[in-house]
Amino acid sequence: MKSVEDYMHQLSTMGGSNSFIVSGKYTKSGKPILASDPHLANQIPSLWYLIEFHAGDYHSIGGSFVGIPGTLVPRSNSTAWGMTNTMADTSDLYLEKIKGEEYFYDGEYRPMGKRVEKIRVLGKGVVEFIVYSTHHGPVFKGVEDWSSMNKISPDMIPVSLENLSLSWTTLHPEDNSLGHRRQIFSAQTGQESVDALRGVYGVTQNVLFAHDNGDFGMTTTGMFPKRQQPNNQGRYVKRGELAENDWLGLLPKQLQPYTLNPHKGFHVSTNNKLTSANAISEIGLGMSGNNRADRLVELIEEKIEEGHKFTVESMKALQYDKVDHSAKEIVGKLVRLVEERRERYLELVELHSEPQLKGILQTYLDSVEKEWSGEMAPNSREGALYLEFMNHFFSAILQKQVPDEFTRRVIMEGYFTNNFKLKFFRGLLQDKEDFFMNEICTYTPPTTLHFGPPTTTHHCVDMVLLLLVQV
Repeated sequence: MKSVEDYMHQLSTMGGSNSFIVSGKYTKSGKPILASDPHLANQIPSLWYLIEFHAGDYHSIGGSFVGIPGTLVPRSNSTAWGMTNTMADTSDLYLEKIKGEEYFYDGEYRPMGKRVEKIRVLGKGVVEFIVYSTHHGPVFKGVEDWSSMNKISPDMIPVSLENLSLSWTTLHPEDNSLGHRRQIFSAQTGQESVDALRGVYGVTQNVLFAHDNGDFGMTTTGMFPKRQQPNNQGRYVKRGELAENDWLGLLPKQLQPYTLNPHKGFHVSTNNKLTSANAISEIGLGMSGNNRADRLVELIEEKIEEGHKFTVESMKALQYDKVDHSAKEIVGKLVRLVEERRERYLELVELHSEPQLKGILQTYLDSVEKEWSGEMAPNSREGALYLEFMNHFFSAILQKQVPDEFTRRVIMEGYFTNNFKLKFFRGLLQDKEDFFMNEICTYTPPTTLHFGPPTTTHHCVDMVLLLLVQV
């Protein structure tokens, strides 16, 4: 029997925001309608609260962070805003070689910056501490060991936070994000909104806006680093003494993605990739897959083709949609795999299933609809099969690289897994040698089992079939 704790990870805390706008051309009111759902986890105490804000002739209402004056995701008398996270890669950690109050860089030791921070703490008066910095940024001092990070990748350098410095765009001296809110909230046209939002330096978000004059669009906010090696992303610790790891500066604001009054008459943002593969800049590798965006586009286009005029209620209905395109595709491929390799599947059932489960397993898979819509309804057999299989799948492929179960769960719930899953299962049925799959299919079953010819596809097929048996 599994304990409650074994299932707690399925109560995922991962977010996944949706924001979308439909042009007044397709709405009943003739004005654009914006729907925004941040998809944030419940927290106790909550960081967010609702606020209604008045300042002279300005009025807004919406959500805000505790401690922030005014609204962050508001609507005013003439404009509405929504946000999704850009999933941008805007920071790098550097492992520094430190000796005393100097650090080694580009062949020589250099003095570190040093300043005293004073923080007033209730009941303790003023607490002082020293902050050291290299040209990369502040250095972590007096922090507990972060060795658990080394479990994520075998390529990571074993480090202690004692010698790590941080480069982060939010630390840029020109950041005046809060002070720039006046220009943002006073914008009356789409172009004024784009120009004002580009003045936000610290927070990287996709901000959608809709004005009562009919203008609507989206632009990214914040700053993005230009790296000497574009694919040298900030997911791993870098060697601080090498000049080749330094940033070249920041991406010019005019090169950041934006759209204004698109001809298609709507815009969708769901943490998905903002630009095409040949874009000048690489915003980051952490974007979510496109399945949520694709589904919203599909629904909106269907409504437009039907001649539907959107209202607030019909926009709300889109937010309640439960169809997952990637789940639909993967379940279809699993069913097809069992059909094509039925003898092998039955052999694995015989070897690895308890007698009373054998008939149930076969009946269950036979009952899965091949043309399932992908709706993740509470009573969906296909949805249950998909979710439980994915738990087994990621635990299996990560068991050697990431032995810690909690870290595996964090990775399983990460945004990047959507595109990864589709790539794997599309390649699985192509029956070809593939380095990507060869690296993944290292699963060792709980009992000795002959996997047949040592080719990539055969090994991966057997791994997936075996995991289906264990579901």
